[in-house]
Amino acid sequence: DILDEMRTAKLQIPGTRAKDESALLVIDALKHRREDFEEEATRRLAFFMAESITSDLLTQQRGVTILINLADLEFVDSDYRFPKSVVDLLQDRVPCAVKNILLFRPPWFIDIPVKIVRPVLKPKMRDRIRLIYKEEELLELIDTEALPTVFGGKFA
Repeated sequence: DILDEMRTAKLQIPGTRAKDESALLVIDALKHRREDFEEEATRRLAFFMAESITSDLLTQQRGVTILINLADLEFVDSDYRFPKSVVDLLQDRVPCAVKNILLFRPPWFIDIPVKIVRPVLKPKMRDRIRLIYKEEELLELIDTEALPTVFGGKFA
């Protein structure tokens, strides 16, 4: 019952790893249309993806890096609940650590609230959230061969 939602490619497991050996989980906020799918269907997809990515022993040991594509996201299309529910699911219900939450090219309506909220977060969580504005910043964390092409990498 998640097949149609999976076809949107809004959640992807490229099968590659960041430089710290954490597995990549890509969330493409541009492909999420809240009017097309019920929130419960999105949660089921996230759970399926989380179980898939954490079935690997190395991922259980090294954790997951969540890479969220926000480039060109318009306010009218934004749904903060989508990426939040995926991150919450990984933190609360799946046996692995979230190593990094990388927000790629966040628009102002995400950038500003994150900058306001970050100082009040626990240091451990604050250090995991990174605002990434340029592809070069991603290459400090993920090798170009492991980085999906949408982020300027070579992994297709």
